[in-house]
Amino acid sequence: MRLHAEQPEASLRESELKYRMLAENSPLAIQILAPDGTTSSVNPAWERLWGVPFSAVRRHNVLQDPQLAEKGILPLLRKAFAGECVELPIHQYDKGLAKHVANSSGKLWLRVFAYPSYGPDGALREVVLVQEDVTERVLAEKEIRNLAYFDPLTQLPNRRLLTDRLGQALVASQRTRALPSKPPIHSVTTASRIQAGRSSGVKSEPRIAAQAPTGASPSVKPRMKWESQVKRLVKE
Repeated sequence: MRLHAEQPEASLRESELKYRMLAENSPLAIQILAPDGTTSSVNPAWERLWGVPFSAVRRHNVLQDPQLAEKGILPLLRKAFAGECVELPIHQYDKGLAKHVANSSGKLWLRVFAYPSYGPDGALREVVLVQEDVTERVLAEKEIRNLAYFDPLTQLPNRRLLTDRLGQALVASQRTRALPSKPPIHSVTTASRIQAGRSSGVKSEPRIAAQAPTGASPSVKPRMKWESQVKRLVKE
């Protein structure tokens, strides 16, 4: 009986050792949180990313971080403590405003995955945060967008941005025109007179008003002319 009891314990220790080795050699920053939100361990990649040793964040509680609260990250992070695997939205973190990394500086754009880990009894043992530094990618995307839509010398919007906005306006105009609308009141009145004349046997011709009634829709010709100009600009 004693031999059988020692086998699961040995298997558990071996599994924990493999897990620890994977975390230690991971190129991504890994932060292990206790069920109360405090940091219980980090890997070397995390220390390189944040520029501080584990001792600096030993008592830091992630669930009380003001920056995460301000950016709306905490409600999503709490889902991991409730048993869900969560991918947090890419967000910026200012190390200069964080007390637990006071010796470090700079702003990071982070992509974070959070998932729970359970013990043999099924209770929550820890929450694992896997953090990826995507600062270079975010800045590169901003630079590409800036070069695509703004003049490099004056920083004013260029023709490409104008074409993009005109295209969006054209799509919005087409969607608005496709919406069903009620027929004008004078059209309903004319149809009623025609139907009444047919019922009584008397021929009745619709009367065309000399002037459009109040509230009638404007002429479609100016709108068609405007849309043709937009289409020509987009094609150019």
